[in-house]
Amino acid sequence: MNPETSRNGVLQVAIDEDTDRPGVTSQEAKRIMELEREVRELRRADEILKTTSAVCRSSGARPPTDVIVSYIDEHRERFGIGRSARS
Repeated sequence: MNPETSRNGVLQVAIDEDTDRPGVTSQEAKRIMELEREVRELRRADEILKTTSAVCRSSGARPPTDVIVSYIDEHRERFGIGRSARS
C-alpha cells in the first residue's frame, strides 16, 4: 500500500471522529456526491422538458405521431433515448 494512501486514511478517520477538525467527513462527502448526481439528473430532466415543450405546444392536443418520432430520432443520442420493447 502506498504510504500516502495510509496517511489519507488516517486523516479521514480523524476528520470523521473529531468534529472540530477541519475537513469534510465521509458522510458529508457521500451526501455531496449524491446531491451532485441529483443536480445532474434534474438539469437533464429540465433540458428534456424544455426541448419537448416546443414539440407539445400545439393546441393542447397530442402532437402527430410523425412529429413525436422525429423528436425522438433527433434527440436519441443527446438524451440517451432508447427504443421501446414495441419497436
